[in-house]
Amino acid sequence: MLGGRLPSEDAPGVGQYVSRAIQVAESNAKVAMVDGNWVRILHRVFSDEWMADYRYDPRLQRLAQSMVEGATDSRSLNWAILDMGATICLPRKPLCPQCPIASLCETGSLSQIQRSL
Repeated sequence: MLGGRLPSEDAPGVGQYVSRAIQVAESNAKVAMVDGNWVRILHRVFSDEWMADYRYDPRLQRLAQSMVEGATDSRSLNWAILDMGATICLPRKPLCPQCPIASLCETGSLSQIQRSL
């Protein structure tokens, strides 16, 4: 805490992800903790291209935020997406057969087609 307040993105050394992670952990705030895992999952599911620095991509930020706002428990949703990106929706060799949303995903659909050939 900085002077009794949670740090914001404006605090030295605190970026968007850290600021949002603190907000979610402390008060279950309805903010998306967008990191590389979030971006990879959104890209694969929605088949869209994002700016190189996702922190400043307004479309990606709006999409992630809309998902969190629709969730009953934003903390659980954030952690589920982070965990899924770290363990199943891997950057190089995604484990599509284990993915609970593979049917919604272009990468998962392609994986299913390749397995059936």
